[in-house]
Amino acid sequence: MSYLKLNKIDMGVPFLERTIELDSLHIDGMLELAYYYLAGKNYESSLNLINSVIKQNMYLAKPYYLKGMWYEQQDKKEVAISSFQTAVERDPNYYDAYLALGSLYNEMDNPLAIQYYNSALTIWPESIEAWRLKGMSYYEHEDYEEAIICFDTILYFDSTFEVSYFDIGRTLINLCYDDNTQAKNDSLLNLAIENFDKALKLNVNYVPAKFNRALCYETKGNKDFAKAEYKAILELETNYEPAIKALNRLD
Repeated sequence: MSYLKLNKIDMGVPFLERTIELDSLHIDGMLELAYYYLAGKNYESSLNLINSVIKQNMYLAKPYYLKGMWYEQQDKKEVAISSFQTAVERDPNYYDAYLALGSLYNEMDNPLAIQYYNSALTIWPESIEAWRLKGMSYYEHEDYEEAIICFDTILYFDSTFEVSYFDIGRTLINLCYDDNTQAKNDSLLNLAIENFDKALKLNVNYVPAKFNRALCYETKGNKDFAKAEYKAILELETNYEPAIKALNRLD
């Protein structure tokens, strides 16, 4: 959490505490203060406020969402899921709760993650965050073709989002299999290089893109160029371990 956000919490807490002191039924203030307490790791006070709001109005969605966040921070995933599910039952358009459910199910290697990301995208079809989370879920579970579709969709909404070019390039590398023809793997590597080039055009110091592009050239046999790229990476990040290992491999 950034200093600015912590500073905002420090400034906001006394005001909200005073608000609730004057009006113990001020639900919006209680929920905001519960969030601030949670962000500041004041877990007991946060949970007490959340439960107080639920006692006042059990049909609100936000207290269950905050309760899900609370349980997630306690590493109680099953109970967190239950709370997030209650949140979307109370409010079927609760975008953040669907994302939270998708992320938790993805951590548990449960394919329901995609369903919840899709629910979030139904609410906000142009969400780069949701499309990338969905794409990364496919990527982590080695469904590379579907991952590329998600990353490419992001570029339809924002062609300057360099991370998607990197994600596509990295995914193309993973499609290079030993039983492919050499021509097919070369074609995939060339496409990967094109995407890394696009990412680097938008952000010249994008080290992971620079490294993976060098890896493509190394795999294609252009080891001198790759070696020069690995050295250039270490000028940007002196202790970038993948580049150090690559240079040791090529020496």
